[in-house]
Amino acid sequence: MSSFDTEEAGLAMWLMSLGYKLICMHPKSGTRHSIFHFVITSSIEKAVSDYYESKKASATEQFMAAMKSTLKAFEKEERNARKSK
Repeated sequence: MSSFDTEEAGLAMWLMSLGYKLICMHPKSGTRHSIFHFVITSSIEKAVSDYYESKKASATEQFMAAMKSTLKAFEKEERNARKSK
């Protein structure tokens, strides 16, 4: 029987939360990782793609928030520097 396999625990939890059936899980030899095996369905690849898209969107949002915060701090320092002249 073939299966969809991943070592990524976050992806495995995502798939299980969506109702995909976990066939088995076992340790990967010589590592501290586990391998998760799921039943292949017609929609599992789309679910995996959605998972990575949501991670990418989240990372982009976090980056943009950090950039805005940095720019605000820089602008505040510039204003304070002008006032002290």
